[in-house]
Amino acid sequence: MAQFLNILILLSNLTLQMTFGANILFLFGGGNYSHKKSIWPLVMELSNKGHNVTFVSSVSKQPKPNEKVADLVPGFMKSHMEDMFHVDRIQNRKEGKEIVFSPYESSSLHFCNLTMNSQDDHQFTNLIENERFDLIVVNSVFGEGATYLAHHLGSKFVLFDSGSVVPWNFGTFGLPLETSWIPDYVSWTDYPMGFWGRVKALYHSWAWYRFSAGFEEGLKKIYKKRFGLRHPPELVAVQRNASLVLVNSHYSVDFARSLPPMFVNVNCYEKCLA
Repeated sequence: MAQFLNILILLSNLTLQMTFGANILFLFGGGNYSHKKSIWPLVMELSNKGHNVTFVSSVSKQPKPNEKVADLVPGFMKSHMEDMFHVDRIQNRKEGKEIVFSPYESSSLHFCNLTMNSQDDHQFTNLIENERFDLIVVNSVFGEGATYLAHHLGSKFVLFDSGSVVPWNFGTFGLPLETSWIPDYVSWTDYPMGFWGRVKALYHSWAWYRFSAGFEEGLKKIYKKRFGLRHPPELVAVQRNASLVLVNSHYSVDFARSLPPMFVNVNCYEKCLA
């Protein structure tokens, strides 16, 4: 009888699937509805697999309703992004207006300060002070502060580029610039590029690199003050700890860029919502 029970227990262990739900946080404060829509199929799939998923963003609309997902919209995020996205960047490109780097810098610093120090939203404050997460997925747009936060919480994290590889991360991950034939993603120019187009692309790549190095001190001051650190880590060192960079693009609809293995194209994710 004892032998039969042992065999029964062994067979049960072989046939039963054990599932362990992870605690996963999506920090998508930066960006608009299209960013949320792009990543939502992954959010739904993780939730359906039994993981505990919390999504924090500035957009209340869900691309597809899912009651299993804790969808939080802190007021400070919503108001800040509504102020940011009143600018028609497509029209600016048509009119030949240059992209200015300082607005992104000031907005990212302001957004980081709000994320780290806002006490108005108790639910969000409790989230970052008392919860622990196995994985944090960070939107690369205004995501520098969230990257620091993931580091402080000791969580593994993944970056998400919502349209293509964001230019301020090229120097961080050592990506080749390829400015001889690929224009700057943000400022853009005529394509195919002539001589001045290539000069412009090279200049913007240099400017993004200088921009990344320049505003890091502001981020470190915010991080240092929030958590009482004497020597906060370098932003680049923190970002390079990313497990993956998900890119909402593909060489069939974008340029055939030379990307390292940690960059994974996930273009047309939103088609899963149809």
